[in-house]
Amino acid sequence: MLINFTPESSTYTTENICHFKYYVTYITKLTLFIMILAH
Repeated sequence: MLINFTPESSTYTTENICHFKYYVTYITKLTLFIMILAH
């Protein structure tokens, strides 16, 4: 799948990056929480 560098796809990519960062932060916190419970 090719990425076209248009304003629309750029906005779409930016939103995906924001969601990706949100999920990474959520998973990181969840992992740390589980590690704390494990210990």
